[in-house]
Amino acid sequence: MSRLPTLISILLVIAAASAIAVLNLSPSVGLTTFERIQATTAIIATTGALISAAFVVTAYRQSIRTFQEAYRPQLLIQAESQFEIDETSGQPTPITIFRYRNISQYQFNDLTLHVTVHYIDKEVALDDLFPAHMTMPGQDHRFKQIRPVPLINERGLFINREVTGQPPPGLLLGYEYTYAGTVHRVNAQRYAWNVTLQLWEVA
Repeated sequence: MSRLPTLISILLVIAAASAIAVLNLSPSVGLTTFERIQATTAIIATTGALISAAFVVTAYRQSIRTFQEAYRPQLLIQAESQFEIDETSGQPTPITIFRYRNISQYQFNDLTLHVTVHYIDKEVALDDLFPAHMTMPGQDHRFKQIRPVPLINERGLFINREVTGQPPPGLLLGYEYTYAGTVHRVNAQRYAWNVTLQLWEVA
């Protein structure tokens, strides 16, 4: 639980103790003994009520957050590397299969996938390979297959062109969705391109 109600309680106790001290020790207050007792009792009762309210409100907010988290959808997104025979050359050609699955029981609304390839100082987005603002029911799974080398080359980033002293080309998979009125963005998985093996490896 949050430390906020404890902090509020400490401040309330300090304030109440200060008020009681002024009531009972300051000669300028001008109250009778009976009035001082009544005022002290009122301060103690009010302080207790405020402390209880602080804990009740905090517990309620925590319950709301727990409820929201229990119904939050979750996505598993992965890049799978395989090979297929090119019909023209008869040679094996690398392919990438993007698999994404709603691993919860709850529906995604406004789901958008983010796929970015970066190398040295250049970055290429492949978000347009997927529909934006998707609706995806619980346990639904989908995939998208591409030939990464020619597709990424066409967009001006050459992942098979090694540069000495530079890390390999990278792939970042993520997604964005709206839940409980808030937009959430998740960076899910990173990969690195193995030029020798012509496949993506988990980074």
